[in-house]
Amino acid sequence: MMETATAMEGAKAPGVLGRVRWAWGNRRDHLGMTSLRVLVGVLWLNSFWGKFTNPNFVGGFAATNTRFAGQTDFVWYKDFLTGTVVPNAEFFAYLTMYGELLVAVALIFGLLTHVGAVAALLMNLNFWLAAGQSGSTFAVNILMGAAAVVFIFSPAAKWLSVDRYLAERPLRRLALRFPRLTRVFLGRRVEA
Repeated sequence: MMETATAMEGAKAPGVLGRVRWAWGNRRDHLGMTSLRVLVGVLWLNSFWGKFTNPNFVGGFAATNTRFAGQTDFVWYKDFLTGTVVPNAEFFAYLTMYGELLVAVALIFGLLTHVGAVAALLMNLNFWLAAGQSGSTFAVNILMGAAAVVFIFSPAAKWLSVDRYLAERPLRRLALRFPRLTRVFLGRRVEA
């Protein structure tokens, strides 16, 4: 009860501090999930930047995946790496690098959040399958994949996002006309 009174008091308080108190009181879970989404997006951006600035990334992609193929516990994934990825190493190197950039942009800005989270989940699954259960990469890929699943199913993660703004403001009529499409991108139905 005290929290509600503080939240209502903050909503009536003028200025920036009053708005912050109101947002923190009523939207604590939304702010937390949005912050987590942005933080994970920054991690993806950092991963992209490391690959983008490394002049040996594209050239060494085939050797890296050959090493992963020798270490992986999954025979079918070893066949995928040696039969598909290694012969087309340059394509998959650029696909990995720019895929990380697209995931980062999607999560940081909340633009096509569901698409970015699904792409993040698939990339983490591939990284986990390639690296196997070795040390820190195992934990990082599992945690990042779990975060992507949370972003897909949590409307709170899309509270402060470009998707929500577009669905509720300029594209509202389109969102009301195609509610299933809105649920795919926004995670909830837009009210009439």
